[in-house]
Amino acid sequence: MGIRLTPIRAIALVAVIVCILGLVGCRDKAAGAADGGPQVTALPLPPPQKTFTMIAVGDIMLDRNVGRAIRNNGYRSILAKVRELTRSADISFANLECPLSDEGPHDPPNCCFRARPETVKVLLDGGFDIVSLANNHTLNAGPAGVRNTIDTLEDRGIAYCGCRRPEEKEHAWDPTYFEVNGLVLSFMACSDFTFEHGSYAKVEDYDELAAKLATAKAEADLLCVSVHW
Repeated sequence: MGIRLTPIRAIALVAVIVCILGLVGCRDKAAGAADGGPQVTALPLPPPQKTFTMIAVGDIMLDRNVGRAIRNNGYRSILAKVRELTRSADISFANLECPLSDEGPHDPPNCCFRARPETVKVLLDGGFDIVSLANNHTLNAGPAGVRNTIDTLEDRGIAYCGCRRPEEKEHAWDPTYFEVNGLVLSFMACSDFTFEHGSYAKVEDYDELAAKLATAKAEADLLCVSVHW
């Protein structure tokens, strides 16, 4: 009298046979290794791939209409619709298109910007880690505005590139480094404008620019460059 197997019982029987054969094979391999027979060498696993996420946005200008919105609706209103996205990345990067200062020239109708230092809360609310200060508005408020901007960013733990304090402006081209998930990231920023207030990292010679970028690239796993053209 034959034995009828339902599909489920058949699958279970095959699984049991496979397990038994696997155990026998393991014993045979172990015996072979002990008897001086062929040995099985496990191949090394490839190293885990290093990855990170980065979000880069354009201009963040906190004066004029945006400054008015901050005063009327609070700083959290500005990035309310994108806050979760910009905060989600390992690195979030933006171009800060205005000084953060209570000193220096200020003429918003004529695009001479100067936002209050406390508006830095918008950047913090958005989770921004680093900003570019190489643009045609960073110097709107003069040397005092640059100093106050850098002091404000450093006090709040936000990195910057494309600028240094006026007495150190020859280092405006120096890269700013981050280490993220075992990778070294280098950030540089520059601009190319004819405006009088310009930028401390203004491009004067393209060959010189290429050389600066090549040097920075050699010192990091990834070079990120912001250009304000």
